[in-house]
Amino acid sequence: MAPAGPPYPLTFDFLVDDPEVARRFEETVRPVHTVLVALAELQEIPGFAVTAVVADDFVAAVQDAINRSDEDGPEEAFTVERIGGLVAAKNVALMQDYSNVRIVFDPTPWRTENPVALAHAIYLAAHELAHVLFGRLRWISGALGRSGVSLRDSNRAGTQHRADRR
Repeated sequence: MAPAGPPYPLTFDFLVDDPEVARRFEETVRPVHTVLVALAELQEIPGFAVTAVVADDFVAAVQDAINRSDEDGPEEAFTVERIGGLVAAKNVALMQDYSNVRIVFDPTPWRTENPVALAHAIYLAAHELAHVLFGRLRWISGALGRSGVSLRDSNRAGTQHRADRR
């Protein structure tokens, strides 16, 4: 009998023209994912699959992820503008229980090898991947999907990181 495979798989979609951006992105996200998986295992959080996406056309990639989600009903067009800055990454739960999540990242922090940009990229990856754990925990607790709070409302309410892209 073959092993079941990792309970917390991570896959990548590189929707960028620059292979260096893709390389830096994977080299940042993969170790952050490893740390968060260790936390998930310690807390016995049920498995989840993450697809990390870095996209030159960030808005289109987020809209595509929203269109793939299992939430019914009309969705307004995604925009990056928020009070206090621009969205730099977006979690989209493809399943209401957060067992399958697509996280789309704007490539800006990975376009340079500047140490400050790298620090921001690590923070951004950790922040977004932590939302997957929080989503799973909210589902397990019954606070998400079973309380009348829709997945779309939850996604709109707090799973967007705001950051100035200069």
